[in-house]
Amino acid sequence: MDAAWASIVAGFDDEVDEPARPSLDEPRRAPRFPVLPVEDQPSLLDALDTFGADLPDEETDEGYTPPPPPPLPRPSRAAVFGIGAMLAGLVLFLVPELLPVDNDTALLVALGLLLSGFVTLVWRLRRGDDEVEDPDDGAVI
Repeated sequence: MDAAWASIVAGFDDEVDEPARPSLDEPRRAPRFPVLPVEDQPSLLDALDTFGADLPDEETDEGYTPPPPPPLPRPSRAAVFGIGAMLAGLVLFLVPELLPVDNDTALLVALGLLLSGFVTLVWRLRRGDDEVEDPDDGAVI
C-alpha cells in the first residue's frame, strides 16, 4: 500500500501525453451513428400537428347540451339572522358611536350580537349519525 502511494506521489509532476483529437477542419471518415440532415429530422411540432387529427371539431359536435345548473338553495331564516347578527355586532364593535348610548353599553350590545349570531349558526349545524350499527368500522364478512 505504501509503495503504491509512493509511486503515485512520485509521478505527480510527470507530464501526461494527451490523446490526439481530430481537428474540426477534417471531415469525419465514418459517423458512429446515422445523422439525418436538419430538414429531414422530425420535430416535436410535427408530432403535435397530428395530435387529435382523427377527433371531430368542437364546433360541429352539437349532440349534447348540458342541463342548466340547479338554482342556489335559499338560506333559512336562522342562517340569515345569525350572519346578520354577527355582521351587525362587528360593525357596532368597530364603530360604537352608531348607537345613541354610552360606548361601554354599545360594546356590550356588540358582544351580545356577535355571540348570539355565532351560537345561532353553530346551533343550526347538522348532527352526525349518533347511532352507529357497527362500532368496529372493520370489514364485515
